[in-house]
Amino acid sequence: MDFLHPERLSLALTATTLTAAIAELVEVVARSMNLDRQRQAELLRSTLEREAQVPTCLGEGIAVPHGALPNGEEVVGALGIHHAGLDATTPDGKAVHFVLLLATPPSQRQRHVEVLATVARTLGMDPDLREKLLATKTAAAAMELLNEASGGSHSASAVG
Repeated sequence: MDFLHPERLSLALTATTLTAAIAELVEVVARSMNLDRQRQAELLRSTLEREAQVPTCLGEGIAVPHGALPNGEEVVGALGIHHAGLDATTPDGKAVHFVLLLATPPSQRQRHVEVLATVARTLGMDPDLREKLLATKTAAAAMELLNEASGGSHSASAVG
């Protein structure tokens, strides 16, 4: 989960649609990386285009939209939690509570695949983790849960 940092966690998404949640998380990434308006717009455009082609809802309340980060050096993630759940087309018909935006530079396609596998294994296979994340009050506590679940050794304070 080294692609996530506490400043890129939004524990209370306010969006009412998946598209709006993606835009909200793009803003989180842009702030944390000091992206200019043009790079922010490029990330949003590429993510929404990809989502329109192939929806990224995995089921179990999880969506993993992803877009291109043209001048980046590493995969960057932003996780948003929506307590009420977003209505989106999902394989299992469940509302989306977890939106993990991945911003990937072209040079990191293999790492992107590894991150997707980690997310599917960590969040997708563990209903207890999803329940605990929904109840979490701080980004540090959420990072600790995610690191423990993924087998990471970083503490929340060491990640940011």
